[in-house]
Amino acid sequence: TADHVEQDDLYRLLVADVQALDGGAPLHIARHFELQLLAVSGYELQVDGCAICGERLDPEDTLLSPESGGLVCRSCRGSAGAGLWSVSAR
Repeated sequence: TADHVEQDDLYRLLVADVQALDGGAPLHIARHFELQLLAVSGYELQVDGCAICGERLDPEDTLLSPESGGLVCRSCRGSAGAGLWSVSAR
């Protein structure tokens, strides 16, 4: 983004999550903030289907591919690049 441009969505997100923490929300609210920050910034991870082929994901056998921008299915692992992380889609 350009310097000195208002980011209303980001500000509201920050205020809401700080208020949630102040109200006793669990500390993993920080992960919520980080994921939403990525989305507001235009870098949202693909998590509702394979980031490469778009197919539905098997919750038992899912890998995160930062290079591909999200979760990848078993069939696409070979083309997902290096640095795959095992995650549960549950």
